[in-house]
Amino acid sequence: GLIGASNSPISGVGILVVLVAALLIKLTYGAVGGGETVKLVAYTLFTASIVFGIATISNDNLQDLKTGQLVGSTPWKQQVALIIGVIFGSAI
Repeated sequence: GLIGASNSPISGVGILVVLVAALLIKLTYGAVGGGETVKLVAYTLFTASIVFGIATISNDNLQDLKTGQLVGSTPWKQQVALIIGVIFGSAI
């Protein structure tokens, strides 16, 4: 599953993470009822959100490096620009 205009596999990774996490929790805890189900669903979504965050940051870095190579930039210059962006973004 690709969603969007890029060739990023983040959507497919996200779908797989949710499915695998749900299956692992189901195998680990079996059939539970009541409030436990809600807690396990929340845990599954929390796990998926962490993996989504990691995949998004990794994809952003890869896209930056690819674009920099296409325009003749060096990774060092790109890292300096990213650090400046983080500093200003955090300050704002």
